[in-house]
Amino acid sequence: VLDKRKFVTGGDDRTVRLWDAVNKKQLKCHKMKEQVRGVDWHKKSDGLIVAGDYKGKIFLFDSELNLLD
Repeated sequence: VLDKRKFVTGGDDRTVRLWDAVNKKQLKCHKMKEQVRGVDWHKKSDGLIVAGDYKGKIFLFDSELNLLD
């Protein structure tokens, strides 16, 4: 959970998704090249999101699911 209103999921469908928990709607979806093994976030750093794929690559996103370089 990013905050009480948003959460992130990732999975075998090769997506990382940002959700609105209050309205039960998807806010954004990022397509990955590989299946997603896990996601996590860091509240103290403006909600940075990290996702890891099955090949061991790590990806960093901002709190709005924009991929960071």
